[in-house]
Amino acid sequence: MNDLQKAKAAIENRKMSFSEMSKVTGISVARLKSFSSNTKQLETAQLTSVNPLAQVFDEQLKFDEWLNKNIPNDYYGKQVKESIVNGKNVYYEITKDLGDDND
Repeated sequence: MNDLQKAKAAIENRKMSFSEMSKVTGISVARLKSFSSNTKQLETAQLTSVNPLAQVFDEQLKFDEWLNKNIPNDYYGKQVKESIVNGKNVYYEITKDLGDDND
């Protein structure tokens, strides 16, 4: 997947509010909403908009993979996963420090 595809996926499958995504990416809420209503706009957007959205997608994917790898898929594991993923601000919290080197 290239960065443009990742940026589109981050917008189309948003796992945080526009306000949270704006804080993470530095892209205005209005611009994010515009991308959401027409993802084709990303094709002509500057890399300063595409790259941060692609990073959000990557971090969310890493988190989802970690979640699936580390929490069993039994009854309790499913309950825990659902609680975590549906928890307020979870995806924001895991992506808010994208600029930091914390791999």
